[in-house]
Amino acid sequence: MNSLNNNTKDIMEELEKKIIELEMKFSFQDNLVTELNQLIASQAGAIERLQIEIKDLRSDSEKVMSTPTSLADEVPPHY
Repeated sequence: MNSLNNNTKDIMEELEKKIIELEMKFSFQDNLVTELNQLIASQAGAIERLQIEIKDLRSDSEKVMSTPTSLADEVPPHY
């Protein structure tokens, strides 16, 4: 009977160790998911700002390209 109690005790200790290990892994994964969510949100904001900047640059370049220029207005490259 004592052997059975020791066996049960050993099994319970092993299960407790495994549960603690799983809780630690879960905690680390939870922190990682939080950090990744913050990174994704930050990158989404950066992408949005870059898209606006590209739109503005396209608009500016279209204005420049549509503005008629005269060769008389241009300064020769050696000046």
